[in-house]
Amino acid sequence: MKNHLLAFDKDIQFNDWNEFRLTDYVNYLRNEKKMRNSTINNQLDFLRWFLRWGIERGYSENRAFEVFKAKLKTTQKKVIFLTWEELNRLREDPIPETKKYLERVR
Repeated sequence: MKNHLLAFDKDIQFNDWNEFRLTDYVNYLRNEKKMRNSTINNQLDFLRWFLRWGIERGYSENRAFEVFKAKLKTTQKKVIFLTWEELNRLREDPIPETKKYLERVR
């Protein structure tokens, strides 16, 4: 995380983390580092922990990060169903002797 923060802004301070800065950081992680939503959320969770640690130690009083909700883009996944033919084929095709464990998922 330290490397990502330094690459984002090498002069960042505890008090710099407001809603706009956090949004810029999310965009940086998504667009520059090509991170997925789950990885971005993990990075934000750790950053929030670190900023809370800074408040507890007296490095900052900025609590803007506590109410920040990242607006992450999601794609609509197309649901694909098997046809009756495909379902019957899965049920009727023999399972090789070396892969009998597949009987459980059939």
